[in-house]
Amino acid sequence: MLCVMALYEHTVEIHRPREDVFAFITYPANYPRWQPSLVAISPSSPGPLRVGTEATELRRFFGREVETTWTCVEHDRSRGRRSSLTTQPFPSAARSSSSPWTAPRA
Repeated sequence: MLCVMALYEHTVEIHRPREDVFAFITYPANYPRWQPSLVAISPSSPGPLRVGTEATELRRFFGREVETTWTCVEHDRSRGRRSSLTTQPFPSAARSSSSPWTAPRA
C-alpha cells in the first residue's frame, strides 16, 4: 500500500508577544477564529491545550462535513504544539509553532 503525505505550511506575521500568540493558538475555543474549515470543536477538557487532551472536530472540506478526533502529543512553549489524528479518514499530524518576530531595520 502506497502512503502519500501532503505537507501544508502557512506563515503569518503577528505583531504580538510570542507568549500571547502561543496562548491563543493553543486554546481550542479559539480554533474557529483562525481555522476557517472548522465548524465545531469539542475538547475532552476545558481550558488551554495540554499533552493528552483529545478533541473531536467537525470540518467542512469540499462541501462535505468530516468528523475527526485528535490527541495532543506535544505542548511546549519553545517548540510549539503537535497533534496526532486518531480517527480516519485522514491519518495525519499537525504542528503549530511561534517564533519571535524581528522588525526589519530601516
